[in-house]
Amino acid sequence: FTNGTPEVSGFAKIQTENGKIWARNRIDWLMDDKVRIYDYKTWQMNPEPEDFIKYLIREGRDIQSPHYAAVCAAIEAATTGEDIDWDAFTFRFVVQHAKPPYTLSVIEYDSRMAEFSFDRWKWAIEKWARCGKAGRFPGYAPTTHYVSAPAWAEQQWMQRVEQDAAAEAFMNGGRDNGQN
Repeated sequence: FTNGTPEVSGFAKIQTENGKIWARNRIDWLMDDKVRIYDYKTWQMNPEPEDFIKYLIREGRDIQSPHYAAVCAAIEAATTGEDIDWDAFTFRFVVQHAKPPYTLSVIEYDSRMAEFSFDRWKWAIEKWARCGKAGRFPGYAPTTHYVSAPAWAEQQWMQRVEQDAAAEAFMNGGRDNGQN
């Protein structure tokens, strides 16, 4: 990072079906060409790209990329009068493990992931604009929500029980002791 600017804040109005809404971003590093955006994240786990993307999607944070790009595009349009599409920008996560040896990965969405996240972002800003216009921000349905244990959690639990039983059998000299 020898050319660019750290900690760049952007503010712009984004057009929605329900009018314009204010949006902002806070770019960790904006390259001098103004189209390459880097966002630095420290990560408690190994910064394996697939695991990081799963986290982003699960937490709804994958929309950061199209949001930052859309704000930059709106600023560029307001500044130059030229319409620039959000996908003209390159957004990359720089993900670094928080513990030694501080491994690092640089992650950029492929076109399919970019479209997926853009669709999710577009849905979110349209809902925000619609609710803001109506003055109502609904929450969850007023009912009891019944949830089941996810299959992956049940599978992990069964593996833990089996591993524990195997460890106990080993500690008992290979005898099962009738506990299993």
